[in-house]
Parts: sequence; C-alpha cells; structure tokens
Amino acid sequence: MQIAEKFMTMLRCPLSGAPLQQGDHGLASRDGSLHYRISPSGVPLFAEHFCTDDAKRQQAHFEKIAGIYINNLGYPHTQEYSAYLDRAFLDIAAEAKLGSTAEICCGSGEAFRLLGNKVGTGLGIDISLSMLEAAKSSLRDADQYCFVQGDATGLPLADNLFDSVFIIGGIHHVNDRQRLFQEVFRILKPGGRFYWREPVSDFSSGAGCAR
Repeated sequence: MQIAEKFMTMLRCPLSGAPLQQGDHGLASRDGSLHYRISPSGVPLFAEHFCTDDAKRQQAHFEKIAGIYINNLGYPHTQEYSAYLDRAFLDIAAEAKLGSTAEICCGSGEAFRLLGNKVGTGLGIDISLSMLEAAKSSLRDADQYCFVQGDATGLPLADNLFDSVFIIGGIHHVNDRQRLFQEVFRILKPGGRFYWREPVSDFSSGAGCAR
C-alpha cells in the first residue's frame, strides 16, 4: 500500500525527525536504519516503534472498547449532547480558512466529518488502529485525508506544517498535556490556528494562534 506523495512530505520519523521514503515493505528513514510498517488498509504504524507508556495504556484501552465507543456515538442522548458541543465549536471555527489540517487524537475522524468540505488536506493521527480504521471507513470516498497511527506527544510530522490543528475530545486522554501542546504548536505554521472541543469540565471549546 502506497502513501500519496502529498502526505509523504508531511511525515517524519518520530525518533529522529528525519524525512521518510517509501519502500516495498513500508516506510523507512533515508539511511535505511529505521523501518515502519503500513497496515493493509494504508495506515503507517509509527506507534510500533515510538510510544510512551501512557500512550500504550490508551492504545490498549481503545483497542478493547473501540466498537462500544463508536456505537455509543450513535445513541440519542450522546448525539444530543454532541450536537450542543458541535454548535459551540462551529461558532468558533465556522469562518476559519482551514487549509492543510491535522486532527490529533482523531478517533473515528469526528472533526473531519464535522467540518466537511472546509478541510483542504487532512491528516488524522490516533494511537488506536481500530479507531483509525473506523475513520478511514467513514471517509473512504474522500482522497484529501490520510490517517496515521502515532503518539500525540511525539507526532511523526514535520515542523511548521499545518494551517489548522484540531482536537475533538482528545485532550483529557493525554496526561502529558504540556508535551501535547508543544507538539501542536510545533506542527502549526506561524499564524496557524489550534481548535479544540472537550466534553469535560476543565476544557470546553476554543482556539489559539501560533506565533
């Protein structure tokens, strides 16, 4: 399975930060010392080599409950509450020029589905392969998206890359929030925007700008 060239230019080795190249058996560093598999559906598997203990716990949790979690999103009470949060979120993001967009802790691609055609090129990253497979399935007819397995505190992405970064309900899953936010602003272009929405009491919805 080959990764489109427009997405290859975005990807970096999470261990060295170096560019990657495609080969017969996945992705590799230019010197050939590091290799990363690609799943049969086309998801680069960076978490197999770089993953904090905290991310491993989240990975095990979501691999176990992915089906239940996705089914829960379809329950009427969940949809009603999500619609309330979505309205608050879209009040902030509705007029944004999103351009190239990353969705961190993307799960089943909630931000991409919510924003629709406003997203130009979208790259989603999550620790759970099961959730990424659900995202790919729900957006299978849209070639502007790529999904990658990786740790949100060590993103396999280049610096100063995205016009917009989104996190929908993922911040509370990451204990090292300082490192998470450092990574968000590392991958944003100067002047790029970070948007978030959280279903917990210490976060709601908001936006920030990279200098």
